[in-house]
Amino acid sequence: MEGLIVIGPAGSGKSTLIGALSKWMTRFTVIKTARINMDPGADILPYKPDFDVRSIVRAEDVMKNEKLGPNGAMIRSMEIVEEKLDDIISYIKSLNADYYLIDTPGQMDAFVFRKPGRIIVERISSEIRTAGVYLSDCEREIEDFITAIIMGKIAELRLNIRIIPVLNKIDLGGEDLRSLWEDIVRGNLRPLEMHKGVESEALMELIKSISLFSTPVEVIGVSALRMKGLENLFSKLNEVWCSCGDMT
Repeated sequence: MEGLIVIGPAGSGKSTLIGALSKWMTRFTVIKTARINMDPGADILPYKPDFDVRSIVRAEDVMKNEKLGPNGAMIRSMEIVEEKLDDIISYIKSLNADYYLIDTPGQMDAFVFRKPGRIIVERISSEIRTAGVYLSDCEREIEDFITAIIMGKIAELRLNIRIIPVLNKIDLGGEDLRSLWEDIVRGNLRPLEMHKGVESEALMELIKSISLFSTPVEVIGVSALRMKGLENLFSKLNEVWCSCGDMT
């Protein structure tokens, strides 16, 4: 059994990628997939989850019942998920899937930077071989994109799982950003000098630090909406599961 945890900022297309990858794997492989929604704040999902954490807790209900704001309600919801984790994992395993595609909250900070999120990943990883995707999209200013790269590395360190960087909405012209992402994690910062607004010494030093803690990696470009690049992503995931595979 293998699991893929998809994390990333709100609006990057996490749920769309879960749905698209599930469809692609069903169409082109014999792998049995299970779609797991771990976002108690989700409104509408573009896929039918095989397990939906909203059957246990909804952030909207927590906000009303405990008189919390949106962020507080999400944090409290994840605490409730942690409390029910034994039952959740038992049910997930009972699905007997080969591959578990795990959706996470749009409020990434409530998952990555809070104890319940880390514990959830640790527990899932102890039962299922787990890797992650850090999803960003190309509809961002260069400064926002670089911040996303930094957040991806922090998420990898916090959650202690192997993370594949994926750039979504590549059909909108994100090939240059995909190459830039690879340059940054490989320590090549020259391309940044061409972009106004990222020349500050503090930002450059921070990026240099990130590159020191990053192994050479291929950034996968996909369009979840148009189901493009999913074969490349699936191949890269297979490399992660293979002890002899590398990420370059």
